[in-house]
Amino acid sequence: MLQRSSKGVAPSASGSRGPIAPRKLFIVIAMLFVASIGAVIVPGAVAPAPAHAQTYYGAIAISGDGSWGRALNYPSAGAANRAAWNECPRTDCKVVATFANGCGAVIKHTDYWGFGSEGGSKFQGGIGRTQRAAIADAQRRARGGSFVVGGCTIRG
Repeated sequence: MLQRSSKGVAPSASGSRGPIAPRKLFIVIAMLFVASIGAVIVPGAVAPAPAHAQTYYGAIAISGDGSWGRALNYPSAGAANRAAWNECPRTDCKVVATFANGCGAVIKHTDYWGFGSEGGSKFQGGIGRTQRAAIADAQRRARGGSFVVGGCTIRG
């Protein structure tokens, strides 16, 4: 003689549970139906990842005589640095600002110890969320100076 299990379903002769109760079967079918509709609807309803999920890099290179090269919206810092260096027309160019999802700026100052020699001027890079912030960062680092070049990536 078979006895009822504690779950309310009589075990079969092999020891496994018997058939699924009609109410549970209905719930399982309903859940599968909803999941299948969701699988059809959701892909079209999901918006693509927002642009800010991407990181965009920029860099500014400058030569001792003030010539410069700039690269914006590159997929890596290394790629942006190489592109800025390649855009700079002189062989002594040096990358002085590398930034991501923001801005970079270069200032020159005659009393600063930074890179360069154009008429005694020195160059300092700075970075920031905005162009104004990048200029202020470069000027803070050099304790003054005037703007030479800047640029901003697409905001990430």
